[in-house]
Amino acid sequence: MHLRPLVFLLLLLISSCSLKEESELVMPFSPAKLFVEGYLVPGEPIRLSLIRTSTFQEDLALQLVWNAEAELLLPDTTIQLQNIFYKEKESGKLVNYASAYIMPAILPGDSVRLRIITGDKADTLYAATEPVEQVKIIGWAFDGTQIRVRCENGAEPRNRFYGIYLEYEQEGKTKRKAEYYDHSLSGEGELTFRLDVPATHYPYRVVLYRVTQANYYFQRALQQAARANEDPFEPPVVLPTNVRGGQGIFTYSTQDTLVIGE
Repeated sequence: MHLRPLVFLLLLLISSCSLKEESELVMPFSPAKLFVEGYLVPGEPIRLSLIRTSTFQEDLALQLVWNAEAELLLPDTTIQLQNIFYKEKESGKLVNYASAYIMPAILPGDSVRLRIITGDKADTLYAATEPVEQVKIIGWAFDGTQIRVRCENGAEPRNRFYGIYLEYEQEGKTKRKAEYYDHSLSGEGELTFRLDVPATHYPYRVVLYRVTQANYYFQRALQQAARANEDPFEPPVVLPTNVRGGQGIFTYSTQDTLVIGE
């Protein structure tokens, strides 16, 4: 299904880029869809958003779905998520389900499952993700215009999907960008990621992620959707999902952070 109107809305909510909302833009009618976004990170609390993309002109905060039964099923316990309202400072993502439970570093091979039942019992959503190995920056170099970051490649193909995030200040504004890489067919023991950066804009904050294959394709599709919504001649985007009964992404990632020039 082509999702250009739906993706436009979702990008406003979940993209790490700041897309300008055109107030004069009138979006066509689209059937309501439940959309889940959940990223599990070891050592951090659980956070998840659930929205119903019913009205394009309505404020995004008003589309958050409340009073659903949301639970996380780990190998050894079940975690009930509670209603909150939280907006992440960096990405602008809205969160309306959370738990203070700290995600453990689950051993590879275990799975984490999500189950959501809406308050009116009309919809039931399921999702599952495998964890990925911990990623670690083992070296870096900076020559003034390019940052090079090294890490060990994953031992298995499913642990060879990566994202790298860059943030810095320029002319009083925070600049952010992210790129995603598929090295699933690479047998190299080490990988080097190269980031072109403007000179003398310290500090540079770099976050290296190891992501699931599902998250890799989801994030790449969002980037393509961003381009498509800026260029009317771009083909519409099919947004992948690993959520049954709805749309979105439920996934696990590990990360390591590097700050240069702080």
